[in-house]
Amino acid sequence: MSRRRIQVKSHQVKCRPLQLTDFTTKEISFRIDRAVRSFMAETSPADEYRLFTTYDPPDETVGQFLEPAQDVPQLLAGVSTQRYRLLVSQIWPEGGNSLWPHLAEIGRDVSASFCARFVIEIGCPHSSTDLRQPGPLEQSLLGVLADEIGVGFWPNNNRDVTDSAAHLIYEASVARANSATLAEGEVIQALGLRIDYGRVPEILPVDDRRLVRRVNALSDITRGC
Repeated sequence: MSRRRIQVKSHQVKCRPLQLTDFTTKEISFRIDRAVRSFMAETSPADEYRLFTTYDPPDETVGQFLEPAQDVPQLLAGVSTQRYRLLVSQIWPEGGNSLWPHLAEIGRDVSASFCARFVIEIGCPHSSTDLRQPGPLEQSLLGVLADEIGVGFWPNNNRDVTDSAAHLIYEASVARANSATLAEGEVIQALGLRIDYGRVPEILPVDDRRLVRRVNALSDITRGC
């Protein structure tokens, strides 16, 4: 199973392009050398590092340092975005000096190793902030909870997907405000999931959405007896 580390950035202004200072200053709290140092500090680095943003297409200050990476799948199914990778050959020409501050003390080889795993995703839609009228982001979250985690299905068929999403959003907001990290058990608790399958009575209700009806099967069996 691959591991992925994601940092999400959003903006409230009408037009906000991705720009060079996003990587070379503390403007959005994502200075590139700090991301590389985080990569270096891991004994088992993630397979992918991703900056996931609501920003508009890159402006002229950073465009020369990027290459399209539309072959990389978008983070959320059904959410149309643009993906890019950093061009190490432009940031740090072979045999030359780094054009970006702070990377020189890290080294070109390590920076290149990080950039090979780094994806920049832009154009993510803003949250609707209303689960009663879910936008693309909320729809994707509800889909993950229902289709991948199984909220609303046995043994969690008593859990409402929208209610679970609301609890998860609240816990994530609190954790972000406190610079905390939610452990797996805390996420399970926030969702109200039941995972002790050995203790769950094996009552398997019919899910009409998945039921394959065989109306004539009983008659066929009876005639064969």
